[in-house]
Amino acid sequence: MINLINIIQLVIFSWISSLERNKFITDKLTSSLTKMFLVQYVNIGIIVILMYANVDEANLPSDFPILRGDYKKFNIDWYKVVGSTLMMTMIIQIVAPHLSYLVKQVGKQILRCFDQKCLCSEKRTMQILQEDYEAKYMGLEFEIDKRYSQILS
Repeated sequence: MINLINIIQLVIFSWISSLERNKFITDKLTSSLTKMFLVQYVNIGIIVILMYANVDEANLPSDFPILRGDYKKFNIDWYKVVGSTLMMTMIIQIVAPHLSYLVKQVGKQILRCFDQKCLCSEKRTMQILQEDYEAKYMGLEFEIDKRYSQILS
């Protein structure tokens, strides 16, 4: 669930950063990267810890979901439940950006194969215009802001 929310946030923050009217691509990417990293960091680390923490002295309403967890301190049970959840989320965050890029690249290769009528000859193509040919055979854009923010968090 956390990873799905992070993917949605990546799309939203990329869109918000494009609305900022930065003069340079570097400024746009830096803005997008900073926003995505901070939200992912808070989403993965801080919120999970606050959800499982129990602070009775805070005088919070009974239906307040944060700081009403099962653990008053870090102990073995906390590490079994919360620590393992955080570790699994981090492992998924390490693998997920690379898998999505790999799936996109394999899909593009399959489309190229259909374009060549499955003969694997780059000289044979169904594209008529040079622009269409280049769009079909160019590699994917490396989205450094999205990939780097996921790796940082």
